[in-house]
Formats: sequence, structure tokens, C-alpha cells
Amino acid sequence: RKNITEAATLYDAAKAGDLSEVKRLTKDDCTDVNKLTGTLKWTPLHTAARNNNTQVAMVLLACDADPNIQDTDGWTPMIQASHYGNVDTVNALLAVNAKVDVKTQKGWTALLQASENDRLHVAKALISAGAKLDLITNNQWTALMKASFNNHFEIVKALICARANLDIQQEDGRTALMMASHNDHIA
Repeated sequence: RKNITEAATLYDAAKAGDLSEVKRLTKDDCTDVNKLTGTLKWTPLHTAARNNNTQVAMVLLACDADPNIQDTDGWTPMIQASHYGNVDTVNALLAVNAKVDVKTQKGWTALLQASENDRLHVAKALISAGAKLDLITNNQWTALMKASFNNHFEIVKALICARANLDIQQEDGRTALMMASHNDHIA
């Protein structure tokens, strides 16, 4: 990864994936580890999770970074890592007991992000960690509905095998099966 200037902040070092700089900045002082930065109020762990800088994330977690801290929109580092398919970072967060069912302001969870974006390995890790399968977004989508609608067949199988509820309906009565059949995603 690239090296950054000596005067860099911990956030900048985490964003750049500069492991040696993150280690240097946290060696004697972990006070900035949960500092909120920018308009979205991200922490160094948010940006490490988004950019799949797992080793950086592990250093931050060892320095007591809050794995459940939410940004302005309610996104946690777990949701960031899940959205971008960063399974190694997801596993590092799971290892420190990060919460898997935190909801964003729009009602999205890590599993919903993984299902929407076809992140099979992330979805399986979250399911194994006990993620609630049937949580519903503010606009009435479940993980199974998202995976069905987008033809993410392997995630659909994983959710069904884990016993996701097939009968949940949106306000207009649509179920995951109806969404899959409407989009010709029936195997």
C-alpha cells in the first residue's frame, strides 16, 4: 500500500491502507481511533472496512475501535464491509463480536447489503454468525426479496437453506417468489 506523509491523520492512514503508518499512529495513543471524520462521520474503521484493508482494521480493533459505531446514515463498519464484499474484514469484525443486525436509517442491515450486491461469501458468514434473516427495510424488502429480485441464486439458496421466511409480503402483496418469477429468475 502507499505511504502517506508524516503529518497524516489516523483516518487518512486507514483510508490509504498504510498499515505501518496506522501502527505508528496507534503505538502510544489510540485516542483518535473512534474520531468521526467528514460529512458522513466515518471513523478510521469505516474506511478500512470499505476499502478491504483488513490488517488495518485489525490494528484499529486491537486499539478498541468501536465495531458498531454508526455514521450519519447509520452505516457501521460491518455494513460497509458487507456492501463491498470484503469477507476478510467481515470475519475480523465478527471475531470481535460486532453486531450483525444493526440497521441503517433506511433499515438496511449487513445481510441485506450482501444480498443486494451478490456477496455470497459475506452472506454465508453473516448467516453463520446468526444474522436475522427476515429483517425488513423501510421500503419493505427482505434479504431474500433482494436476492430473488436481482437473480442472486446462490444467496437465495443460502437464505432458504437457513430457513428465511418465504411468505413475507410487501404492502402490495409481493413475496420473494413473486419477484423472482416476475423477473424470470425461476430455476
